[in-house]
Amino acid sequence: MPLARAVQVAARGTRIAAAHLLPHITEGLPLWVFGGASGRSYSDNARVTHERVIAEHPSVRPVWVIDPDAPDRRLVEPHGAIAERGSLEAHRIARSAQVIVFSHGIQDVPGLMTSNSALRVRLGHGLTAFGKTKGRTPRSVARMTNAIGLAPVASEMERAHKADWGFAHHQLPITGLARWDAMLAERDRAPARERPLVFYAPTSRPWHTEADASPEGALEPLHDLLRSPRLRAHLESGTFELAVYFHQITRYRFGSFDWLPDGVRVIDEEAILPHLIATASVVISDYSSILWDALYLDTPVILFQFDRAEHVGRRGSYLDLEQPLFGPNADTADQVLDAIDEAVDDGFRLTSWAGQREAWQERAFAYRDANNAVRIIAAIEERLHAS
Repeated sequence: MPLARAVQVAARGTRIAAAHLLPHITEGLPLWVFGGASGRSYSDNARVTHERVIAEHPSVRPVWVIDPDAPDRRLVEPHGAIAERGSLEAHRIARSAQVIVFSHGIQDVPGLMTSNSALRVRLGHGLTAFGKTKGRTPRSVARMTNAIGLAPVASEMERAHKADWGFAHHQLPITGLARWDAMLAERDRAPARERPLVFYAPTSRPWHTEADASPEGALEPLHDLLRSPRLRAHLESGTFELAVYFHQITRYRFGSFDWLPDGVRVIDEEAILPHLIATASVVISDYSSILWDALYLDTPVILFQFDRAEHVGRRGSYLDLEQPLFGPNADTADQVLDAIDEAVDDGFRLTSWAGQREAWQERAFAYRDANNAVRIIAAIEERLHAS
């Protein structure tokens, strides 16, 4: 283990041990501790649930855990109590919590796995369907599912997918994703765009190298799309705006992005992704959960799954990716551009796929309203009252 990493592990162990020597926080209201994105941001399902608790549940004390230098700290501060991720106080708060709500992983809240009494609630980052979850070790997924009290899902379909992890039926209440509440509100209040927005977000492929991300590498179809003369013609004529988000884990492999044509907006702020999804006219991706976000909003999608066989081989999928889904499934840049042309011609509705979208909405979502966070909180309270 590298020295720097060893120092971090030792320091964390010291904080955990020290927190165990401190008395639990017993005064005041019950603690509900929230975190997400390994402390980097105030976002996603945990944020929407946190805000709902603050607004409607004065009988609990919500605390958000965040890195001291995180840019989103300023967004959390108006909402109340904060604990600095990695601090001794954060560990103590987690050990004293009645409920711990997290989204991305156990790194969201320090001491999450060492709290013996808290109800742990994993909200996840998105609907589980396109990729199977694989832990760092063969036992890590089982360890997580055994430690979690609730893992809310969107439907019976997703419940079946999460059961594959080892979750029991009672751990998987059907509530919907909290972030969809915020996206619906964002869509409804956003002013009309001057030009339609096409939003493209390829997922990360951790097995790739920088050579794979080159124009001649494994991701050549991605370059073919973004450097296409057909796409450039649309941008130059002002047919639509194009925003592209390269996943934060692997974006460095694509260099400085000076190879992109003029008019392409590269997004580097994860916090604004919900706004882009909610206000897009068309969403393009491959295996990202943002495709389900778009389906929830009834926004047309294009699935650019040029490496479908490799994805299934490396990650697996809960769905048969060869079957018709809820938007055109493109293997080449030209097929994506054909679908874009179809969308442009019919006012960005992709009407030919309306029936498939409706069928998948019924399958993927038990609810399509703005009350998902309300149902999540109700499921938490029900479990607390039953214990």
